[in-house]
Amino acid sequence: MPSKKIRKIALPAGSNYSNYIDHVDYSDAFMIQGVDIELSTKEVYVMLFSDTPQWIKSLMKIRNKLVSLVGLKTDIVMTDTDTSILLEGSSMGMFEIYYIGKNEIIAGEKDRHLDFVVSVLKQEDRVTVSTLVQYYNFFGKAYMTFISPFHKLIIKQIMRKLV
Repeated sequence: MPSKKIRKIALPAGSNYSNYIDHVDYSDAFMIQGVDIELSTKEVYVMLFSDTPQWIKSLMKIRNKLVSLVGLKTDIVMTDTDTSILLEGSSMGMFEIYYIGKNEIIAGEKDRHLDFVVSVLKQEDRVTVSTLVQYYNFFGKAYMTFISPFHKLIIKQIMRKLV
């Protein structure tokens, strides 16, 4: 049986993320193998981004208070939902859904300081979550410099739901 360890990998080939961001200043990708092959990509996406632990919700509240000082969007909250309302152009939790394909969902958020894109790519029993960010100014770069260690912890935590 394959290991269900979450590991950092290069951005995956075959993803459509490049269609949704002009330039990449920051990126990361984490993959887990051994995920139930019966789960649809929509089910995986909902599992990842709903019912987040309280410590993540608390971090998001602190984030919202701090970033309001520099004009970043503060209406970012993690919410619960189901696959029936997961449609292109709709929002689920933190992100607008840009693309829904059989094996990939791409979502993101555009702000005046940065664009943020997340890809959830399901290939057989592997799921890769990729994050790509384009900075528009100093505040976007400063934000990601500060937030990236927390971002990595959060991604790994939510991916544990797939174990």
